Amino acid sequence: MKLRLRLQLTFALYSILILSLLFLVLHLNINNSFQVYGKRLRQQGIVETLNNNLSFEQLEAQVEKYGYNLQKTNNNSNKGNATIVKDNQGISYMLTQTGSQSLNTSEQQLLDTIDSLLLILGVVFLLISQILAYFISKKFSSPVEGISKSIQDIKEGNLGKVVSCKSNITEYKQLCDTLSKMSKQLEKNRDQSRRYNQDVQHELRTPVTNLLSHLEAVQDGVFEMDENMIKDLHSEVIRLSKIIDQIQNLEKMDDGRKFVKMEIIDVNEIVGERIKSFVSSAKMNEISIETDIRVKQIVTDSSLFSTIITNLLSNSIKYAGRGSKIIISIRKENSNILISVKDNGIGIENDKLDKLFDRFYRVDNSRSRETGGSGLGLSITKASVEILNGTIEVLSTPKKETIFNILLPQDK
Repeated sequence: MKLRLRLQLTFALYSILILSLLFLVLHLNINNSFQVYGKRLRQQGIVETLNNNLSFEQLEAQVEKYGYNLQKTNNNSNKGNATIVKDNQGISYMLTQTGSQSLNTSEQQLLDTIDSLLLILGVVFLLISQILAYFISKKFSSPVEGISKSIQDIKEGNLGKVVSCKSNITEYKQLCDTLSKMSKQLEKNRDQSRRYNQDVQHELRTPVTNLLSHLEAVQDGVFEMDENMIKDLHSEVIRLSKIIDQIQNLEKMDDGRKFVKMEIIDVNEIVGERIKSFVSSAKMNEISIETDIRVKQIVTDSSLFSTIITNLLSNSIKYAGRGSKIIISIRKENSNILISVKDNGIGIENDKLDKLFDRFYRVDNSRSRETGGSGLGLSITKASVEILNGTIEVLSTPKKETIFNILLPQDK
């Protein structure tokens, strides 16, 4: 049953119930008023009859017409259902009701007329209430119907639409706004998932295709399985292995703080170890690495901290250019730790900065192929920083320098 019809029926049932109770109460009150008023009139008539100087037998006959028994008494106070009245000579009489005293014809007709008017007014009120119920139910149900249609669109995959809210009710507006944001976020997640799947397929396809073409060439006798061939195949396998490892790391990042272990770490020790692992590649490109570390210990996850330093160093060495200089500085800034990795290399164009942390994004595809980059390093870095409740930004001037700034909060 639709909400609008349900509201109308509910409103009608409550209206009928309220009108029925109101009619019953009014009818009983009016009937009781008539009874009291009629009893008072009858007693006044009896008193007038007692003052007519009739004999007791005549008085008794007249009083009996009013539905009472008449007895002389010396008691001056009412007792039970008996009423004490006096004539103009001061003689006391006790009136006792003989049975139920129904309304006379004129009184009953008046009561029936009032009941009919109440019934007519009740029908008019019911009609008015149903008209009001229609507009009220429409006001409440129309936004719900619109929201229901929007939810159905989301269910069918029509994402990214703004949910229109045909209501001024605050709660409805909040619901529509929440659904609109959810629809946009779902669209964003869907698009990211599609791009991610396409990128994964593309990244895996390249080394697999190279392996397959080399092996087929050896099988067909085009190439010989010499040392150079083995070296090429080995490099493709290593590249494929790195891509798979980084994809697995990203999946772990998606699980959030589940794997985080906060502890006090020695900054110089970890940074020194990471620099040692890049000494060879840095020398090959004539790149110097300097440090400016002003804190000895910080509280963080050692594995994530190591990942951040490793990826930023790797990225700088790949893109800084021959003869460049990389500076790693770590210092305290208010209640945070500021980590900066700066190089005076080729820099990054401003229109590419927003995409820099996207998965599989490369500023220079050809250069990334040569250096073995997969486009996942900075994505992993950003995910690591966010798990530690930190922030990361990149500042760059083309053909001059690039600076990565990371703020990691420190618990007091």
